Amino acid sequence: MIPYAEHRPETVPVAVWVEYVKLMTAAGYGKLTPPGVARLDSIYAASPQILVAGRDLEFGPRCVA
Repeated sequence: MIPYAEHRPETVPVAVWVEYVKLMTAAGYGKLTPPGVARLDSIYAASPQILVAGRDLEFGPRCVA
């Protein structure tokens, strides 16, 4: 199963999308490392459309009341 598959642009490879979601989830929990930041930068440079696709997604902790 691909996380947030319905939001993945067709031009973004599945492996890149999965890595992006993993990194953004780590960022939401405050666990993004400097190498992770560098990798996000390279993902954004290679696939700028990913910024728009991921803009409204919730990657961090969720509070269910």
